[in-house]
Amino acid sequence: MQFGTYRVEVVVTLFNRIVDLHNFDMVLSVLTPHEVGCVQCRIGLLHYFNPMKPEGFHTCDLSCREERVLAKILAALSFVEPGENWVRHVR
Repeated sequence: MQFGTYRVEVVVTLFNRIVDLHNFDMVLSVLTPHEVGCVQCRIGLLHYFNPMKPEGFHTCDLSCREERVLAKILAALSFVEPGENWVRHVR
């Protein structure tokens, strides 16, 4: 079973040495979506999520504890941010 590429291995290996974790999204921007998913599974979303930069589209599976905590964070931030922040998407 493959859990990523060599680029994923480099990100996971060097993650503990990152000094500027607030801009970790710049590292993720050069990875493919599959590689980002591999990094998320191996490092954990809450280890690199920056609530000061919650930009983007987040899909949360509420049966997963980590994504449930992320949904709580995003819900708390939605009260502070003006405008429509939530898109209802039910499968």
